[in-house]
Amino acid sequence: EYTNDVYEVIGGKTGSTDASGVSYTCVAEDSDTGRRYVVVYLNGNSSTNMYSEISDLLYQICCFFMTLWYNESCSITM
Repeated sequence: EYTNDVYEVIGGKTGSTDASGVSYTCVAEDSDTGRRYVVVYLNGNSSTNMYSEISDLLYQICCFFMTLWYNESCSITM
């Protein structure tokens, strides 16, 4: 489980095969709205980059919807 000020990762699963590369699926919950998002990461080159890319993506998703629904900008930096 991973938590910050923008979202909380509720659960996830990693995996890899020669054909698909590194993969990860997770469910995260927006800290402000309680909305849940499913993120699927496929065909990655390494697990090192995977977590930072997923973290950046979830942050952008939560900030996008905060702006869209509440007309507020994300002031939290990652």
